[in-house]
Amino acid sequence: YDSPLTTVNLNRELVYTFNNPNEIDEGIFSNKSTLVNLTLGEQVKTLSPYMFAGSGFTTLDLNKVETINNHALANTPLTSLTVPGNVNTIGNNVFEGCTQLADLTFEPSTTETPLTMGFYDGSGDAGPFYDAPLATLDLNREISYTFGGSTIDDKSEGLFGNKTTLTTVTLGEQVKTFSSHMFANAAFTELVVPGSLTLIENDAFYNCKNLQSITFNPSPTNEVLTMGYDTYDDDENLFQDNDALTTLVLDREIKQTMTGIDHDVEGLFGGMPKLTNVTLGEQVKTLTPHMFAGSGITSIDLNKVETISNSALARNAMTSLTIPGYVNTIGNNVFQGCSQLATLTFEPSTDETPLTMGFYDVADDDGPFYDSPLTTLNLNREIIYTFGGYDISSDNEGLFGGKKNLKNVTLGDQVKTLSKRMFAGAGFTSINLNKVETINDYALTKTAITALIIPGYAATIGNNVFEGCTSLTSLKFEPSPSDTPLTIGFQPGSNQRGPFFQSPLTNIVVHRNLKMTDAYESACDDDDEGIFSTAHDILPTTVTLGGQISELPKYVFAGLDIESISIPQVVNKINGWAFYNCKKLSSVRFESGTAPLTIGAQIGSSDSGPFWQSPLSNIYINRELVMDEKYAKECDQSDEGVFSNEYYDDDELPVTNLIIGNNMKTILPYMFASTRIQQLHLPESIDKVCKNVIEDNEVINAIIFYDNVVRPEVEDGAFGKVTYEIGGIVDADGNPPGDWQYFIFVPKGRGGLHSNDTDLYFTVDDLMAENYWDEIHRIMVEYNGAHPNCPLTIDGRTYESRYLDVAGYEWYRDRYYNNVMITPPTE
Repeated sequence: YDSPLTTVNLNRELVYTFNNPNEIDEGIFSNKSTLVNLTLGEQVKTLSPYMFAGSGFTTLDLNKVETINNHALANTPLTSLTVPGNVNTIGNNVFEGCTQLADLTFEPSTTETPLTMGFYDGSGDAGPFYDAPLATLDLNREISYTFGGSTIDDKSEGLFGNKTTLTTVTLGEQVKTFSSHMFANAAFTELVVPGSLTLIENDAFYNCKNLQSITFNPSPTNEVLTMGYDTYDDDENLFQDNDALTTLVLDREIKQTMTGIDHDVEGLFGGMPKLTNVTLGEQVKTLTPHMFAGSGITSIDLNKVETISNSALARNAMTSLTIPGYVNTIGNNVFQGCSQLATLTFEPSTDETPLTMGFYDVADDDGPFYDSPLTTLNLNREIIYTFGGYDISSDNEGLFGGKKNLKNVTLGDQVKTLSKRMFAGAGFTSINLNKVETINDYALTKTAITALIIPGYAATIGNNVFEGCTSLTSLKFEPSPSDTPLTIGFQPGSNQRGPFFQSPLTNIVVHRNLKMTDAYESACDDDDEGIFSTAHDILPTTVTLGGQISELPKYVFAGLDIESISIPQVVNKINGWAFYNCKKLSSVRFESGTAPLTIGAQIGSSDSGPFWQSPLSNIYINRELVMDEKYAKECDQSDEGVFSNEYYDDDELPVTNLIIGNNMKTILPYMFASTRIQQLHLPESIDKVCKNVIEDNEVINAIIFYDNVVRPEVEDGAFGKVTYEIGGIVDADGNPPGDWQYFIFVPKGRGGLHSNDTDLYFTVDDLMAENYWDEIHRIMVEYNGAHPNCPLTIDGRTYESRYLDVAGYEWYRDRYYNNVMITPPTE
């Protein structure tokens, strides 16, 4: 006490017997302002209470000290201090009055044992460095801050709290915890958080207004960092006071202790408009609720993120965003208020796991991008759209619905489903559906598409998918890899329509079978309800069929402005009403095929044939046609034949050109009744001619058989109305039918027509005896060098020849005048 000590070399541990010193002058070497030189040897393990309090040294090497008791270094002029790793305990008030201590280093412990540190227990408890003007801190040690067992609830109570002079902080890998208010009011501008850190308690960075950059290094063990929040006033995130924060490097997964987060400033880094630079490392798997909501970021690389929680990216300035394939979940309102987000890319998942996405649940529920002016979407991922479990009933509720600016959409191989109203009202004019398998209700409604290819992968198209697609002119259905039908819905309602009713289709290509849904099949009963029926009946439409298509559904082309149709050999069934009300269909081709094709009619209160409304001028048939069961049962009138039409008496229409190929075997009942066929050429493949095949045909002038080998079976009344028991081709009075208007020709050498017999043919002997062909030749070719008289009587029979003076009979002259072999007309 009385000694003016200036130098102490202490190489020995001292056990001080003073009972509980509590004054600055009661320590062993205390109150020695003259003590400016102090050396501690390796045996010194303990600094007793007040041991050097009030001494004059400015530096001190603690050497092998393990315990620093209360006030041991209080009131010293230390300017810097290194606390070695062997120190395990620092008591209360050790640095009280150290008003020059600016630089502080905590070295790591060789055993990684935490350092237990007390506090400043003067009036109004505070942190241990309450009086120290700390500027630099190099912390390489975990500190267990006791604070007398009390709750730290003020900036001055933090371990390094209220150090407005603290501008530089370096943290080592032994640091595990940032205790409450640890750096409150600090002045540092940047901070690197070591990967060893596992816990940041509440208010650790309270009021750090100069903090511009913070880096969270990765955890060497991938351990999650638990982070608290700002408890002052309304609860907010730890950095809410750090309005200077512009840069964040986050290479660590963070778990937030705050619950019920429903505001931007409560998110981990939310509500920070100056935060413009964010880098996420590979350990970041989760964006917590409101994590970057209201921040100033214009772009962000999500790297290995797997979960994006509610509102995590809301109200920021992003113009483009890529969602990596690692992301499995996106919550609600994630993109709320992202009013500049124009370009969006979803990368494919490495394991093809679908991405689950929520919606925009503010006010009226809407799609997740309701506020975003999306123009470009690259979707390479299947998305399961939750929409809160509600029914999606408006365009804006679709996943990308109501996006009129969305002009460019690319779908990748993993996209299998278009969810309900997914692109409803979008502005794109084209879309490649790629590997899509299911197109749900309204998925493409009111889009501006002009042409569309439905890939063979598609298996289901829901209701109203193409409602309001008023620019769709070209449509193609590609074949299925598995040769399965595509099930398609319609536009149900009080005025139900076919799926493409509003689309001005001009080109249709179908290479697979289309199957109506059960509801559609049941409801479809009018010409505006067929699959390709359209309100635009002034537009000529081209239809191409092929590939896998084997059946045409009912009403499929009803009301369509088709001018010609070719039925390929792969089609084996045409259901009733398929061509109902096709009022411009003039050309029909049934392509070559050996398998029969079953065809239905328009069966109802007024039965009619399948082409009744069509003004057919060209018919080509080169396969067998068979009526379906209902058609065969009901067909009993001239307007019910396969090619019957109501235009036969229209003088402005040309006659109908008919070609029958060698694959056709049967002329069905009424098949050409009420048509404008002028000549019926029957190739030798025909083995049966059913009844009334040309009834009510007022322009026919010749029926020509080419049966050089086997004569076909000809039913009674085949070419005329038969009554009583009279068969063949004569009527009840024994006269040829049709007002004497046509002749029936058989091949030379195969017999002729007997006027007094019900048989179709003479025998060969009859033919030779009655000179049949000579007489016919006189009528058809010349009579005394002039056109035949009208009427002309030969062998007691009178012939009306007014329909015979027409072009096209050169074939007859060649065959029967020049003896040239003839064949039926072909293409």
